[in-house]
Amino acid sequence: MDKIIKGFHKDNTGDWMADLECGHSQYVRHNPPNIIRPWVINKNEREKFIGTSLNCTDCDINNDASLTSEEQKYEIAERVKAECFKAAVDGYEYAKISGLCHEGAWDLALDHIKSLNIKRIMKAFKK
Repeated sequence: MDKIIKGFHKDNTGDWMADLECGHSQYVRHNPPNIIRPWVINKNEREKFIGTSLNCTDCDINNDASLTSEEQKYEIAERVKAECFKAAVDGYEYAKISGLCHEGAWDLALDHIKSLNIKRIMKAFKK
């Protein structure tokens, strides 16, 4: 949800954060090559962004009507649990077929859980 930038401040580690009209803050780092925002490191350039909008992910989460009821939260948790179980079994079976030992198979099973795409799970849930 887009919100107007009201100002900027640094967090405890020295990273810049935008102060938004909703009361939330969002990081606005300049961390090449991953994040390119050279305007962040210069006060005059930063001030040019006051009054512009920035997506507030906190507002997105708080205003997502699809996640409000306890029943829906339970359904999401159950889907994630089922996906984790399936990923673990698939990873373990693949590892055993590949000739890994029991410990190696468990490591691969856990890696499969870690690599789950939560956005994909949520998209499937919302359909």
